[in-house]
Amino acid sequence: MPDRRDFMDDLPVLYELSLSVGHSLDLRRNCESFLRTLMLHKAIDVSAVWVRSDEVPGARATDGYTCVYTGPAARAREDYIPDDHPLAERMAAGAPFFVNTESPAFGSMVTEDDVTGGAYAVLPLDDIGFLKLYSSRRDPVLSGVEYRQLAPLVDLFTVTVRGWLTNMRLADEVSRRKRAESELRERLADLRESRKRYRELYESNPSMYFRVGRDGRIVSVNDFGATHLGFTVAELTGRPVLELFHPDDRDTIAKQLEVAFAQTGVLYDWKTRKVHRNGSVMWVEEYVRAVRNEEGSLQAYVVCQDITERVAAEAERRGLEAQLRQGQKMKSLGTLAGGIAHDFNNLLAVILGNTQLVQGKTQAADEAQENLAEIMRAGLRAKQLVEQILAFSRKSEQHRSTVVLADVISESLEMLRSTLPPTIDVRERVSEPHATVNGDETQIEQVIVNICTNAAHAMQKTRGGILEVSLDAVTSGPQPTVAGLHEGEYLRLAVRDTGEGMSPDRLDRIFDPFFTTKPRRQGTGLGLAVVYGIVRDHGGLINVDSREGHGTTFTVFFPRTEADPAPAGPAEAAPRRSVKDLQILFVDDEAPITRAASQMLRAAGHRVDAHVRPDQALQRFEEEPDRYDVVVTDLAMPEMSGDELARKILALRPKQPIVLCTGFSERLTPARAAAMGIREFLMKPLLQEELIAAIERVVPADHSSSEKTS
Repeated sequence: MPDRRDFMDDLPVLYELSLSVGHSLDLRRNCESFLRTLMLHKAIDVSAVWVRSDEVPGARATDGYTCVYTGPAARAREDYIPDDHPLAERMAAGAPFFVNTESPAFGSMVTEDDVTGGAYAVLPLDDIGFLKLYSSRRDPVLSGVEYRQLAPLVDLFTVTVRGWLTNMRLADEVSRRKRAESELRERLADLRESRKRYRELYESNPSMYFRVGRDGRIVSVNDFGATHLGFTVAELTGRPVLELFHPDDRDTIAKQLEVAFAQTGVLYDWKTRKVHRNGSVMWVEEYVRAVRNEEGSLQAYVVCQDITERVAAEAERRGLEAQLRQGQKMKSLGTLAGGIAHDFNNLLAVILGNTQLVQGKTQAADEAQENLAEIMRAGLRAKQLVEQILAFSRKSEQHRSTVVLADVISESLEMLRSTLPPTIDVRERVSEPHATVNGDETQIEQVIVNICTNAAHAMQKTRGGILEVSLDAVTSGPQPTVAGLHEGEYLRLAVRDTGEGMSPDRLDRIFDPFFTTKPRRQGTGLGLAVVYGIVRDHGGLINVDSREGHGTTFTVFFPRTEADPAPAGPAEAAPRRSVKDLQILFVDDEAPITRAASQMLRAAGHRVDAHVRPDQALQRFEEEPDRYDVVVTDLAMPEMSGDELARKILALRPKQPIVLCTGFSERLTPARAAAMGIREFLMKPLLQEELIAAIERVVPADHSSSEKTS
């Protein structure tokens, strides 16, 4: 099957060739019209028409073949060959043939000057002669597809040659002239039919065809092309072709057309946008070649295909690939973040614990108190940073429930209005006031607050502006309009600001952890990374649209759920009570943490038995299982993990109060710990008041330090 592009390239040429045949009964004019057009488009150097000598009036011989036309004439070397010439003998078979320099017969085919290599194509002209084509640049001179396309036109050209011969004999043979005229009329009818068929093909082919003059105006367009753009052929003919292109592309197209006109015969292609009459934009792929017609006018032939659907599919694919890369990057960074959290929290536990101990031993008026306060502030800030890292990496505990998204928006904006400057106009537009999602309400609120806070920061340079938060419902079908959005029902949360906008480089990095444009100490660069992690963990999708000077819009899609009955609220926490003189078994493999915690607990009035090896702590408990009021253990320890230690202790004494501490854990969650019988699950680093409060919560209300039950 012929290549579609080759066929589209040749269609205008074939059409032009069909127009160049049969204009006159004068042989030379017909040859120059038809053969020069063929030579121009097919890289042919020499063309020659040979006719049986007995058909040519006034020929010097009656056998063999006589050359009646050579173009260019200066290349002609011989004008006659006898019947025993190799070329004449080959033509006796009446079939076309092709030879090149590798063929032994090539030298015997040469009848022109300056032929040192290349290839020949010899095509029979019915039974009256043959058409000889030579090219130094193509081998073969004509492909099989080209020969089949040209065959009908060669037949028509044969008619014109035969007509010339007939006309030469008309003066002497009236009867033969009548027969020739009849034959000519039939052949011309065939030509008209051929032109009609080519025209129908030109008009009905599902591609847009244009001819554009050197002045940039449309010379012709096929019906499909005009209709596809919403016009008629008459409306487009004579119109400047640049008017059909998108305004942003016109300068580029004008320059490319200039290049095409300057490089006659060279095929150019490009992708651009055209505008339909109704204003819709379509992506197109165009192939353009400028040629001179038989009058010498320079025109560009344009074949144009609508590729809008293909461009949309490619854009969706690129969007999905970008989301995949972002997801893989965030997953890797999340794994790294979770990995360092444990060690980092242990270090903070030592720093904060010892700082609190020294603060308790230092007089309030002592200058060292201010230094200690600075250490505490820095430590607490580091603690918050670790919490943000864990939230970004989805390592924090979630509490999923049915959430009315509109209520979370209202509460978040009410809080933000009290903190944002009055120059920012906060607007709320909710069209789904009762729609719900399944999620963690605190985390969803964090998404809204983080995005709005970034929006407010973006409007600092513009001295205020509009911050609009909207909520509506959307449906994603089998062919989603948003890349990466699976089929289903969604609530669309959009946050739009009129701030300074972002450059493409900044936009590409907007969700990267620790990337920030805020001044030093005004941001960690984790806000939007946390947002990305939360939205992804809720099965949603987040997109950003921004241009410098035109503001930014964040669009978040949350999967919609049917509202369930509101779950019962958490039971009110029991009032804190002060308990003294507890016997506490404290276990942590980090000796600095063990020492600091022991001092904090003793300062609160408790007795502490501290161990850095869990096997030794278990041995002490086995010796006196009723001795300890509370067991406090780290989770990640060598030889024996904290949950394994807790399991063995609870096997000995099922009601033993246990507090489990960890710097980070993916394996054990608070819910799983509670199911094991562990009373409290704390995240390091622990401040003195947090640790003591947890211990007091797990001690039974009827506790007596001198009376313990199993």
